[in-house]
Amino acid sequence: MINIDSYDLNTVESVYIVANTPMYIVRNLSADDTVRKIALSHCSSDLINALKVCLQSAPTSSKERAWPFALLIALGLKQDRTAILEAAEIPSVAYRWYKPVAEALLHKIKHTSVTTINVDGPKLTASTPVRSTVRITQSSIAMGAPV
Repeated sequence: MINIDSYDLNTVESVYIVANTPMYIVRNLSADDTVRKIALSHCSSDLINALKVCLQSAPTSSKERAWPFALLIALGLKQDRTAILEAAEIPSVAYRWYKPVAEALLHKIKHTSVTTINVDGPKLTASTPVRSTVRITQSSIAMGAPV
C-alpha cells in the first residue's frame, strides 16, 4: 500500500488549490518531482488500488484532497492508457474535479498500438550494403501525395 505520509505534497496541494481547469492540474502535476517519484516507485496496479482506497471516503485535509490527483497524474506518467481508463471509472463522489482531470489526462495521452510484421525475404548480413532514399518535394507535400 502506498503511504500518503511518505511524500511531501506541498506543491501538489498548492497546484490543486489554485487550479482553475483540469488541464492546469494535469500540466503542473506532470512536472512535479514528487509525482514523478510516485510514478517511478510504484506500478500501475498499486496506484489504482491506492486510488480506490482514497476515493472511498471524503478528505479531511488539503493533503488528503490533493492525494488522488498526485496518484492519478503519476499513473498518467506511466503512459498506460488501459490503467488510466480503469482509474477514470473509479467512483469519486467527494472529489468533483477527479473525473474532469481523468478525462483531461486521457485526452493528453495518445492512443497508440504497435504491430510487428515479419517479412520473409533475403537474409541481410553485415557485409550487404542497404541503401534507401526517400525524396520529398514541396509539391508532393502540398498535393498530399504519398511519400
